[in-house]
Amino acid sequence: MDREPLPASRRVPGLFLLPYNQVGQTRELHPMRYRILTEFLLSAFLLAAVGLTGCAGDDPAGPPAGSRTLRVPRQYDTIQQAVDAARAGDVVIVAAGTYSDSVAAENGLGIPLVVSLDMKSGVEIRGETGEAGDVVLVGNPNNPVINCLNVDDQASLIGFTVTGGKSGLLGGLSSPTITNCIFEDNHHPSQNGAGGGMYWDASSPTLINCIFSGNSATLGGGAVFANDSHPRLSNVVFTGNTAWTSRNEPGRGGGDDP
Repeated sequence: MDREPLPASRRVPGLFLLPYNQVGQTRELHPMRYRILTEFLLSAFLLAAVGLTGCAGDDPAGPPAGSRTLRVPRQYDTIQQAVDAARAGDVVIVAAGTYSDSVAAENGLGIPLVVSLDMKSGVEIRGETGEAGDVVLVGNPNNPVINCLNVDDQASLIGFTVTGGKSGLLGGLSSPTITNCIFEDNHHPSQNGAGGGMYWDASSPTLINCIFSGNSATLGGGAVFANDSHPRLSNVVFTGNTAWTSRNEPGRGGGDDP
């Protein structure tokens, strides 16, 4: 049965007519209830929109918001090309394999070096799985494998095996974090050679879950030599590292020398 509209004399200003459940009927809604209903619908819409946006972009294991991911060799032929193209906050991801490069660098005294990797402030360099052994970085016996000069505490190296260099890593004025890495078979045989696995000068690196194996130097620090430095170590293993002088006499600190 149809219901006649309210006559003008009975209509109250500010009341709204909304469809009712029964066909042809209407009901009056007070302005306060109308406002509550409107705000509820608007809030529900906004929550749904935020939820959908969050689901599309959330990746707890991914790089920080605003950073980029640069992949080797998918996007860049060499690790150094990706590092050079990276900005602070970016992540360079390296596929499993063996890598060797000739990168021009220099040490803290301005002496030219030819290394396989020159680290950069603010850039994370990681193997694709993050596990040691999947990415092998091979150097040459006349230079360090990795150069780390003036690198800040936002830089990191994760999941690399570093081998074949005069020193696995040469660091100065730096404070990177190095995680899940193996430094093995790096040898510094010169008369005053120090730091077969690593050499640090005026630095505060953090080493986590790393292994130093089979490295050697003559002066001291077959594995790690730290001059005026304060390295922080957590779960780091030293095995088979040696320090011998040119006269076949024991040097200082086969494992590490502060």
